[in-house]
Amino acid sequence: MLENVVFMDSLKASYTDEDVPTLGNNIPSSPTSPFLGKNASECYQILEQLASQEGSSINPEPFAILDERSMQDDTVLLCEAGEEGVRCVRAAFAVAECRLLQYFAADAGVEEDQATAAGTGGVLQQ
Repeated sequence: MLENVVFMDSLKASYTDEDVPTLGNNIPSSPTSPFLGKNASECYQILEQLASQEGSSINPEPFAILDERSMQDDTVLLCEAGEEGVRCVRAAFAVAECRLLQYFAADAGVEEDQATAAGTGGVLQQ
């Protein structure tokens, strides 16, 4: 199954196409985003609500958060929901999309990436 990655910052928008990053395409996030100021568990709850809507194909379990730190050090928070709650690991942009897709495919998980990141200053680099 092909998974697309989209940047979500509104509950009113329709997300039907994959987001393709391009240089110079710096569209600012919505100042009214429902994710602003939320922790990973709260973001997961919002995504879970969206996924439960009729016709939704959102898979809320692996997801990424771009936060204030993301703008400072080019990292993203990769998150995975499970029986033990939401687990997260900070990752460099260079590896984030690949790891997120591996989470979708169950080829990798946040828990193992947390162990790897512990050896590299708390940020997954590979």
